[in-house]
Amino acid sequence: EKKLLETQEKEEIAEMNLKLEIEKVSEASRTIDELTSGKSSMLQVEELAPIQDEVKYYRESLENESAQKEQEQRALMAERLLEESNALIADNKEEMEEEEE
Repeated sequence: EKKLLETQEKEEIAEMNLKLEIEKVSEASRTIDELTSGKSSMLQVEELAPIQDEVKYYRESLENESAQKEQEQRALMAERLLEESNALIADNKEEMEEEEE
């Protein structure tokens, strides 16, 4: 159970880091959108296009990783619940056998 808690803490930290990375990418994307919409003339649109593509790819990969982490957490939770229910079934079975004797 201690290892499970440690694993959950590590997963929560990893998820928070992932969300922070997604936010950073989103902020970069907003900055690029501002630059390309004419709010700033620091860079030419042609120079921004490859950067935009890279940011889009990075954001999508982070979002996919986040979704995968959520699925893994749900699978771990389901596995834990299954183990707990099997333990309860075994306990109940033992109690019933003892009562029959």
